[in-house]
Amino acid sequence: MKLVKQTIQVASLRVESEPIIICHETSLHNAILASGRIMLPIPGGYQCCLPDDILYLKAESNYTEIFYKDGSKKLLSKTLKVLEDILPSHRFFRTHKSYVVNAAHITDIVLSTRKGSKIDGRYQNTNL
Repeated sequence: MKLVKQTIQVASLRVESEPIIICHETSLHNAILASGRIMLPIPGGYQCCLPDDILYLKAESNYTEIFYKDGSKKLLSKTLKVLEDILPSHRFFRTHKSYVVNAAHITDIVLSTRKGSKIDGRYQNTNL
């Protein structure tokens, strides 16, 4: 029994004699944000994506549908307000009570939504 105790003491001395390296680790959340990605809450966890991958978000009651530039979409059980607070405010803005759009993907701005309105000398049919 005495031999076992001595072995344990020797082992613990060996561990204590090794240099201890202290490094500052950031949380996983901060590391993901530092990479430029955002974390969207999905059932069972989070989905990490780049803000540029999102075209727009559409509210449907207490659900929000996210439309991606690759053509895919995802339905989340979060309100548009909750997701709007997660998105970078300098890139996304609310155009309607049910829509938040990514400004990086805007190609045209129509100033009038009346049917048959004249814009730049040509008539636009704006059936929204």
